[in-house]
Amino acid sequence: ASVTFETGNATDYSVSFDPNTANKFVIVYQDLADNYYGKATIGSISGTTISFATPVLFHATTAEYLSVSFDPNVAGKFVVSYRDSSNSYRGTAKLGSVSGTSITFGSAVIFNSSTTNEGKISFDPNTSGKFVITYANATNSSRGEAVIGTLSGSSLSFGSAVIFNSSSSSRNSLAFDPNSAGKFVITFRNGGNSNAGTAIVGTLSGSSLSFGSLVAFDSSGLQLHGLAFDPNVAGKFVVVYRDYGNGDKGTGIVGQISGTTTSFGSKYVFSSLGETNHFGLSFDPNTTGKFVVAYSLTNSSTGNITGEVKVGTISNTALSFSSAFQLSADAYYLGTAFDPNSAGKFVITYYDGATSGTPATARLGQIASAADTTNLTSTNFLGTATAAYTNGQTASIMLKGGISDNQTSLTTGSTYYVQPAGTFATSAGTPSV
Repeated sequence: ASVTFETGNATDYSVSFDPNTANKFVIVYQDLADNYYGKATIGSISGTTISFATPVLFHATTAEYLSVSFDPNVAGKFVVSYRDSSNSYRGTAKLGSVSGTSITFGSAVIFNSSTTNEGKISFDPNTSGKFVITYANATNSSRGEAVIGTLSGSSLSFGSAVIFNSSSSSRNSLAFDPNSAGKFVITFRNGGNSNAGTAIVGTLSGSSLSFGSLVAFDSSGLQLHGLAFDPNVAGKFVVVYRDYGNGDKGTGIVGQISGTTTSFGSKYVFSSLGETNHFGLSFDPNTTGKFVVAYSLTNSSTGNITGEVKVGTISNTALSFSSAFQLSADAYYLGTAFDPNSAGKFVITYYDGATSGTPATARLGQIASAADTTNLTSTNFLGTATAAYTNGQTASIMLKGGISDNQTSLTTGSTYYVQPAGTFATSAGTPSV
């Protein structure tokens, strides 16, 4: 069932799960019924039910272009970015800390001293404490810029801005590749190329940012859209958007990173009944190749507006989609996020125009997923294999307490946990080993 997290009119939602705390997520939003203030609330999942804590005020003037991301390597820590209308529209960020059902915020830190539009934030899951914010610098022809942020203890700091596109760069989205340390993609509307839908690969290395070449994936133009990586396939991501060149139909396309550039497959239509907009897109980290896309559909025949959700499946560069599930007769500003600790479980946030007072709404969803089976317990882990083995072979194991010197793709200084499937991750599985 739908659950209201703000009874008044609210918008500009952004939602993020804490990968290190099962069943906990944060929503940040602009409260239109309370002077457009920036607020945040904690959501808790129990079975098929969502409950919310009392909203917390983090910015007592108009906060716009809100975006939130948890640090996957530090439990209970997240950063929210926004445009501060009370301070010359500067790009601003705050550190949030979650303890149980309480949120506290640190001081505001400016990451761009000029007018900042459409900021997006994302943590690098492979580099503890590092994140990137992208935005359009309205004071400088709305060119696309990015900055590195560092979370250290209870403080935030930022590097210098790096230009990723010298032309107008609006409607930008940002996502890190969970399988490639320091690699991320920005997709945006490129004013320097007839507003074409454009992608660029970024690399975060230490305290520096670098970018590859611009690649257009749709020359007919781009507006609001969604971007997400498949956590189970290195370098692969999906973009969903309204295709101006094809009757405003909802369209998806698969992208692939190779080095510092991207390539794209064919376009696939997932909604052909009218104009699609306000996209939410998120992959299930526990089910390979599965994602959900949420969107607002204006039916070209009836004029009715509905919020819909579809399950998408990625296979190489091909996409397929399920039939639609209708959320609400009048839904806008949709956002999605999967619970990394529960296979197939996700949250959708939206503006419910069909309900009196247009409350800010969340809904819990579940897609089909395979149940994990494991013989791992909290005490029976022996150690790590010394080489690659197949089923039936005799394996040598480096026992706990020894030094395993043949591991790759691990980050120095990080703590790793054994997962039920026998892999490593920086967040605890169940049981925690």
